Amino acid sequence: MTFRRAISVTALILGLFGIYLLSYGTYVLWDYRIVGIREAFDRDSHGMSLVVGYTFILLLGTIAFGLGVVAWFSRQITEPKAQDALTLGLFVLCLCGFLVSLYLQINYWQTNWGRFYVAIFVTLALILGYKRFFRNSTSEEH
Repeated sequence: MTFRRAISVTALILGLFGIYLLSYGTYVLWDYRIVGIREAFDRDSHGMSLVVGYTFILLLGTIAFGLGVVAWFSRQITEPKAQDALTLGLFVLCLCGFLVSLYLQINYWQTNWGRFYVAIFVTLALILGYKRFFRNSTSEEH
């Protein structure tokens, strides 16, 4: 697998995941069966409101989409050290995303959407880990 192909697949998946999260943000509020938007701003004993979850999902979607855009524009990099650094950075990010989503899926979510998140991050971690650690990047076409 070439660097360009691995980064293109990563960019596509992260971009689509970011768009999904950006469009999913309003469902975070609906999951709590909120009658009116005013109730979403009511703070609990810790000073948090349900809008925190909504804004977090929007922020996470923006970050995922932004990483997808960065990966897309980085697919033309030909410098082997830059390729390795970018691949390693995205691998660590996706591995952390996999571990966190797996933990949350096992302990809290236990839903099909949770399985979807785990599958996204494990797929990206496998693609990037394979490219970074198991393929000799100096012997293949960049």
